[in-house]
Amino acid sequence: MRSPLFILISALGLTVALTHGCAGDGSALFDDVLEPDPDMCPPEDTAGAPTLAEVQAAIFGDVCSICHDASGIGPFRLDTEEESFQNLVGVPTACTLPDCEGLNLVEPCDVDRSYLIWKLEGMGPEGQQIEGDQMPLFFPPLSEGEIDLVRGWIEAGAQP
Repeated sequence: MRSPLFILISALGLTVALTHGCAGDGSALFDDVLEPDPDMCPPEDTAGAPTLAEVQAAIFGDVCSICHDASGIGPFRLDTEEESFQNLVGVPTACTLPDCEGLNLVEPCDVDRSYLIWKLEGMGPEGQQIEGDQMPLFFPPLSEGEIDLVRGWIEAGAQP
C-alpha cells in the first residue's frame, strides 16, 4: 500500500501537469498542425509561378549558356534544365567575400540569399558586393522582367 504522502504528491503533480499543460481551450495544441507554415518551401500555391523550363528557355539557355556550356568560360554548365538545376540549386557559391561567403547560388524560396540573383543584379539586396562582374558577362544586364522571371522560379521553390 502506498503512503498518504506519496498519493498526495502524485495527485498534486498530476494536477499541476494537467492545469499548466492544457491551459486555455486546447486549440494551441493543434495550431501548428492546422495552420500553414509561412516559411514552407515550396509554398503550397505555386500556380502561375515561373517554371525551370520557362527560365531555361528565356534565360539560362538563351543567355547564360553562351558562356556556361561545354566549351564556354563559365565554371559550370547551364545549357540544359537538368544541368541548370544540378549546378545552381543548393550549390554553394565560390565567392570568398565576407558578404557572400557561404551563400548558395540558388536558395529555394529565398531570393535575397540566392547569389545568382546578386550576380544578375550586380549586388546583394542591401548593396553587398559580389565577387567579379555582373552577369551576363560581355552582354547588357538582364531586364527587370527577365530577373523577375528567375526570382519567381526561386520564390516558388526552385523546383526542377
